[in-house]
Amino acid sequence: MHPQQKLKADIKRFLEVYYFLPSEAKAQFEAELAANTKKMDEATQKLYKSLLQSAKLGKSVEEAISYLNKTSSTRSKSSLE
Repeated sequence: MHPQQKLKADIKRFLEVYYFLPSEAKAQFEAELAANTKKMDEATQKLYKSLLQSAKLGKSVEEAISYLNKTSSTRSKSSLE
């Protein structure tokens, strides 16, 4: 599978799973994700937060990817300054 197709499939699966989680499971998942991302670099943390925000807002795969791209390009611009 092409890397972009795999990424799209992974994002789709993330959004689907998050959508069907009960509220308590979502809260637990978000807490675990926050704890795990603290160990990652700031750029990666922002990408995970963007993906989670897309899931919370019920975004489509394309909308989530667009949001991730905006997050990534904002990060790139600020790192150049």
